[in-house]
Amino acid sequence: MNSQGRDMKIFTANSNSMKRLIKSLGICLLCFIFVSCFANPIDFKYKIVDFDNVVSVELIRYNNSDVKNVRDYKAHPDFDFSKVEHIETMEEEKYENLFTVLASTLILNHVSHNNSPGGISVIITYENGDFDILSAEYAGRFSSSGNFIKFLGRFDEGNEWFDNNIIKNHFEQVAE
Repeated sequence: MNSQGRDMKIFTANSNSMKRLIKSLGICLLCFIFVSCFANPIDFKYKIVDFDNVVSVELIRYNNSDVKNVRDYKAHPDFDFSKVEHIETMEEEKYENLFTVLASTLILNHVSHNNSPGGISVIITYENGDFDILSAEYAGRFSSSGNFIKFLGRFDEGNEWFDNNIIKNHFEQVAE
């Protein structure tokens, strides 16, 4: 075989490899676009860590002017107890009704979300002192000392739903 025929065979082999590589990259790109465009944010139902270990449910105003929209799940400040204005403590016999409503509600875990609660919020405190704080745009878990533990998400139904179905239906003192 002459050198020209050998060169042509190498060129054809390289050309076929390149075509396969381009096709593979194209398929990967299409899969990525499909998943990115049509995938929903992670969602789940809110779950009380341990119903029997809930020691209090409180309505508060969290005076936080530092709420920021972030994309990082670890960029959450610790809870600042000095920003809490206590409004009302829920009676224990009302817990179950609130927890039933919360358990039937979707919480979305968006890529873009608030980094902390702000405004009217509900604090659910557990026997060990850890607590969940829930507001219309934020749900998170903190340790008894206020250290951030976990971002849970935000309520799918939004502000109006939170105000009407959580605050007004479960607390006597409706804050303005």
